[in-house]
Amino acid sequence: MTDMPVFGILCCGKDITELSESVRACSYITSVMKDSGFVLGGYHTQLLAKNNEKLTKMCENKLLHICRTCDVVFTVGCDGFAADDVMPEITAKLCDGDAAFFTSHLCGLANISNYDTAGTKKKKAVFPPSRSVAGIKDAVLIMNIRNDLSFIRSLLPPLLPSVAFAAACLSGKDAQDCKKINEALERLCDTKSKVGGKIFFENIQKLDTKNR
Repeated sequence: MTDMPVFGILCCGKDITELSESVRACSYITSVMKDSGFVLGGYHTQLLAKNNEKLTKMCENKLLHICRTCDVVFTVGCDGFAADDVMPEITAKLCDGDAAFFTSHLCGLANISNYDTAGTKKKKAVFPPSRSVAGIKDAVLIMNIRNDLSFIRSLLPPLLPSVAFAAACLSGKDAQDCKKINEALERLCDTKSKVGGKIFFENIQKLDTKNR
């Protein structure tokens, strides 16, 4: 690992059209992460197809390869409800443990278009069903993000301080710190989330003050 946090991206699609949408989303993620002080350590694309074990295995190997050199990894695309939308499963399969704190945010609000009686197009915020997942592989945070550029634009900037804090703790040399951050990420979605969230935010502030 370098002194600067390293991120990687696995960009997927069932066809060229979906893959191009994933690439647009990944371009935005790359821009935001670089502006926040992260270094790009790996970027791969992969087409997936229904019941094609060879392509699925290639995707798994690419994700594992990215995890070997990065602190944070994003997987984008093939995250819906079709039979060949398998990225959530591939992501979860690789992870040693859950990161429920991030999963809860990855399943957040989205905007849908609606038309009123006058035919005027309006956007409405909803909580859509989502299979997005986040987890930990060794000391790497992996997040499977919904392939929706407008959602990513609203999600990523406010979530970045937590991503940076988690990456710093997970990649640190103190085993006790790594254990604590793993425990925090697993439990922050339970009934004590308000308390856990307050502690997590306070730790982010401490880290920010320390790095100034």
